[in-house]
Amino acid sequence: MGLPPALLRWLEPLAEEGEADSALRAAACWISDSGSRDHPEYRAEQAFLRLLRLHGVGLDHHARAYLALVAALRYEADPLAPFLAPARLLLSAATTRRAETLGAALRLGYTLSGGVPSLLEATHLERRGQRLVLRLDQGAGVFAGESVLRRLDALAVALGLEASLEVE
Repeated sequence: MGLPPALLRWLEPLAEEGEADSALRAAACWISDSGSRDHPEYRAEQAFLRLLRLHGVGLDHHARAYLALVAALRYEADPLAPFLAPARLLLSAATTRRAETLGAALRLGYTLSGGVPSLLEATHLERRGQRLVLRLDQGAGVFAGESVLRRLDALAVALGLEASLEVE
């Protein structure tokens, strides 16, 4: 089993969407590592442009813009970067917020797991009132260093929640 199915399960507690949005979340998980072979300095922009111009059955301009924005933010693009403007013009404010949240969640997921499904499965996200809780299974090899905490905070801010970490 690869990482996309594990990402889909891991993101489930954050899902507040309709069927069409759920399909886009699944697509975003499957393409979430599409920029991994690009140079880190240009990765976010190249992944964005590749997905924005993607040909695909069932993908309209809005879907491509959404997936491109998610990918760019997954690779930590500056949310105000000029190259993101075409996507932002096509998306509503609510859809843009969902893309920003999903991009931040994918960034956290990859930081936690390094792309290894078993490591991601040793972590759990959940909402508890006004808190976003990241639970780590003790002894599973997943660590909450500075980058994990920073990305957890970024995801919590995108959701309008307070970040919290627990080790079990």
